[in-house]
Amino acid sequence: MDLEVVRCPNEATLEKHISGSFVQEDLKILRYSVKGSKGLKVRSRTLKRLHLYTYYNVLIEAPLLQCLKTDVNLTNQFRIIHSGFLDKVDILFFGVHENPGGRRVIRDILTDMSMVSDLFIRCTFWEDIIPYIFPDSKLQFCSLSRLTSHHFNLDLEMFLNLLQSCPKLEYLNLLIQNISLVYSENREPNAMSSTVPACLRNETILEKLTIRLCGDSSIEAKHVEEILAIPRCSSTCQVLVL
Repeated sequence: MDLEVVRCPNEATLEKHISGSFVQEDLKILRYSVKGSKGLKVRSRTLKRLHLYTYYNVLIEAPLLQCLKTDVNLTNQFRIIHSGFLDKVDILFFGVHENPGGRRVIRDILTDMSMVSDLFIRCTFWEDIIPYIFPDSKLQFCSLSRLTSHHFNLDLEMFLNLLQSCPKLEYLNLLIQNISLVYSENREPNAMSSTVPACLRNETILEKLTIRLCGDSSIEAKHVEEILAIPRCSSTCQVLVL
């Protein structure tokens, strides 16, 4: 069932419609509008796949849920309970900088999803999320075998620490729009002193690295040559410099 634009007199009406189905396995809610809404409870004993896009507080209680795709506004609450079968998650985090408490929401969400095997995370600044996945924290993705990450900015050295929390990881795909290079005394970015070499030389599972360089074209050309010349620990690693 797809619900692209939902208008209900109250939340209870929509929630009753969702929980009242005894055969529903797929549900997509892209937008819903309830005047004075305080949140949405998605409760279903049969739901297996859920695509949810909402700015409101969300509580998901679906014991058979296997696949989840959602955008999470961290200025609100988002909880998943009783999701022992959850296997695949596609999630976008936004609103962290507008609400310091959003980091606590991130920790709770990642804990709820710690047993997934296929995870796609999208966010603006990965540094807002990584502190909750570091090995010195108790959070471990013991079942994660596939990880795709799409974000604007990333400290690759920090990201390498993340991989230690994923002991069964077999597939890693990084979609990086911007990598900050270290500046030397003459203020020119130096690709060889950035975290890019460490990522290419040390990661045996790295499959694809996309790098966007901005600035003077002559300097960019030099950086491209440097990056492409870096030895790669993974023989199948593909490097794209845009």
